[in-house]
Amino acid sequence: MLCVHWGTADAALVEWTVVSGENGHFYGITDSASDWASAEATAISLGGHLATITSSSEQAFVETTFLNGSFEHLPLWIGLTDEVSEGTQVWVTGEPLGFSNWKSGEPNNDLGDEDYITINWDFFRNQGFKGTWNDTPLNGTTGWGGNTTGPYHGLVEVVPEPASSLLLLGGMLFCGATLFACRRKQEAGK
Repeated sequence: MLCVHWGTADAALVEWTVVSGENGHFYGITDSASDWASAEATAISLGGHLATITSSSEQAFVETTFLNGSFEHLPLWIGLTDEVSEGTQVWVTGEPLGFSNWKSGEPNNDLGDEDYITINWDFFRNQGFKGTWNDTPLNGTTGWGGNTTGPYHGLVEVVPEPASSLLLLGGMLFCGATLFACRRKQEAGK
């Protein structure tokens, strides 16, 4: 886990590293539970948005990294909604919905106002599969038992700005060059 400063707040974020062939984005969980809109506002304040899970490998990363320990049986908000047009799910970033991991029978708008998407809602009492998606109301659900009663924490995704990435790379190169020069001096003095 890496503690980085993005936007106006410090957060513990985990990078899905480019070195391992992934997107290089950082992910974390909001400090407190809230409704979906507040979780998205928190994600924005961190310089990101609620997570957009656009592939099976990203889904597996999220499950392995975040759906364990104290969050193994808790729902998390993700950045998918159909609040603008019922039945038309869109990511908060505008990315196309090409991959999904819906719980069987979802999305169903069962309560009539289920416009916001959670991951892991059905796994709250060892039902279903870890990490499946469910549509819920803005504040989460109530009356379903277990840990499904909202509000929920948000799963945040931060895309590093190119300038930040270049500064980080430049700093790493500078440190590496300095370390190399120090070692050469030490070897020359032997």
